[in-house]
Amino acid sequence: MNYIVDTRNDELIGRSELRMSKSNNSEYYREKPFIGFIKSEEGYERQGLGSRRVEIMHALSLQLYRLPLYSDTINSESMVALWEKLVNSEKATKIKEGLHDRYVYVN
Repeated sequence: MNYIVDTRNDELIGRSELRMSKSNNSEYYREKPFIGFIKSEEGYERQGLGSRRVEIMHALSLQLYRLPLYSDTINSESMVALWEKLVNSEKATKIKEGLHDRYVYVN
């Protein structure tokens, strides 16, 4: 697991986790680095920090694993909205993972 931490003036304003399972070879995990969690601290929501963190996680995923970033299969409304913006800007695509929607970066 890799963690991304956002600070501003030495204050924690957000954090996220990039996960990649190397021991579980199921279809859900195989070669799919994904967001474990992403959170902006109270007072820092809706400022684009989550979107920026997702872009950083994608770049880190490419650097570490040479694989694009995936969403989880269970996403909050705000995460779905974030990924849908990426789909609309052609930076991501929506796929089916079993019964769930999942997103993957394409650029």
